Amino acid sequence: MLLNDLISSIRDLHYSIFRQYNSFTNLRLRGIAKEEIKGFKYSIDELKEVAADLDATFFHLPNISNFTATTKELSLL
Repeated sequence: MLLNDLISSIRDLHYSIFRQYNSFTNLRLRGIAKEEIKGFKYSIDELKEVAADLDATFFHLPNISNFTATTKELSLL
C-alpha cells in the first residue's frame, strides 16, 4: 500500500511539474533559458520513468512467471 501511495504521489507530482513546464512555452519560443528548460524537461521525463519502473517492478513483473523464475536464478549467482 505504501508503494502504491508513493507511485501515485510521483505521478501527481509529475502532472503538476509538467503543467509548470508547459507554462514556459513563451520562454522557449523566444530562446530564453533554452538549455535550462531542456534540462527541466529531461528531469520531468525521468520522474515519469521512475514511477513507471516502480509500478512495473513491484506490481506487474512479479506476476509474470518467466520474470519470477529468472529473478530466482539470478539470486543464486
